[in-house]
Amino acid sequence: MVDVEQLHVSTQKEENIETKQLYFYLYHALQKCLAHG
Repeated sequence: MVDVEQLHVSTQKEENIETKQLYFYLYHALQKCLAHG
């Protein structure tokens, strides 16, 4: 769970748009996996 929270924090801090979109996608993909798992 800590990794998901860290990913969310990284998404908020990231300035590069492409990297931020990648973090955002990964964060939501992990949330879906955790919600259904």
